Amino acid sequence: NDSTKIDIIASVSKAFYGLLITLEQMNVLEDDTVRLSKTLRDTYHQYIGGIVDKTDYKEAFISLNNSKAQLKQAMESVRPQYATLKQLMGFPPGKEFSVSFDTLQMMREIAFDTTQKLEYEKRIEYQQIETAKSLQHLAIQYYRTQFLPSLSAVFNYNYGYESDLFSNFFNQAYPNSYIGATISIPLFTGLRHIRSVQRAKLQGQQLEWAEVDLKSRISSQYLAAMANYRSNLYDLNVLRDNVAMAKDVYSVVELQYSQGIVEYLNVITAESNLISSEINYLNALFQLLLSKVDLEKSMGNTLSKQ
Repeated sequence: NDSTKIDIIASVSKAFYGLLITLEQMNVLEDDTVRLSKTLRDTYHQYIGGIVDKTDYKEAFISLNNSKAQLKQAMESVRPQYATLKQLMGFPPGKEFSVSFDTLQMMREIAFDTTQKLEYEKRIEYQQIETAKSLQHLAIQYYRTQFLPSLSAVFNYNYGYESDLFSNFFNQAYPNSYIGATISIPLFTGLRHIRSVQRAKLQGQQLEWAEVDLKSRISSQYLAAMANYRSNLYDLNVLRDNVAMAKDVYSVVELQYSQGIVEYLNVITAESNLISSEINYLNALFQLLLSKVDLEKSMGNTLSKQ
């Protein structure tokens, strides 16, 4: 049904975004590994030349190994994420596929008009209750009609053939007809119809209260999803600025270290801040995409936009 379809679309979207973020994290970690490999080579040559001590070289080696370990972990997590996406999509497990995405398109997809008003009519649960109310109203009308008398009419016209000779049997017809009417008044139905009407009315009242409760739950889901989306959007903008600043700091510190102005510990700190900023930014992007899916679902928009 539509409700199941909406849940599947939301689950597939979340699994898809999760896979994309992991692939983006792999790109970040690959860049980090390349950057640390260059730093390790530079530090090694500086160590051989007597410019730095062995500690700097070992620290660079440790940083590179940590980055490789993170990259390996991200690469290993891709396979189960592909499997989860296949399961949700109904894709054959034995077949392979790859996802392609545009980072700019992904950034455009996070936009959402927060001025939209919540319309309960878009939610499939609300539509189901409205349908149930309409059917219950028809049931009440049906039970009420059981008190009305019923009228039926009958009419019959036919030919009767008679003759004492078989050869003349169809020569003479004797037509006859009759007409009648019957009226039935339900005088001895007891309290059955009354109880049926009362029960139908109570069921209608239950549906009214169920609608009130559903509206309250939908409103609560919508407000929570909207607050979560706005919070994650703010975090994304802040962390985007952090990434830009971390890149600038790393470039300056790396240049200062190559000129012997600062110690290698400053490079390690700047590198750690840079990779943390980039990973945190991707995690914030993932959380924002998830919160948008939840927001669309709370407003009943998920099915119509797929």
